Amino acid sequence: MNRQKIKTSHRVGEVSSKYGYQPELFERDLEQHAAESEALWQDFRAWMIERKVDPEKLRFLFLRLWEEFLK
Repeated sequence: MNRQKIKTSHRVGEVSSKYGYQPELFERDLEQHAAESEALWQDFRAWMIERKVDPEKLRFLFLRLWEEFLK
């Protein structure tokens, strides 16, 4: 069975984008994402301080994360 994938592109401002109908949501979503990212960073930073993770250990953890999940 040969299936073809329909190519679609959803760009900001296009009618197919949720921001096309409600552009005011774009700034709100950006602010919400920034707040969530900052909260995660603060939790991660507290975790590193609590466990006394030094830069060399963090480097090893990052490389392992990269190899197992991000590559």
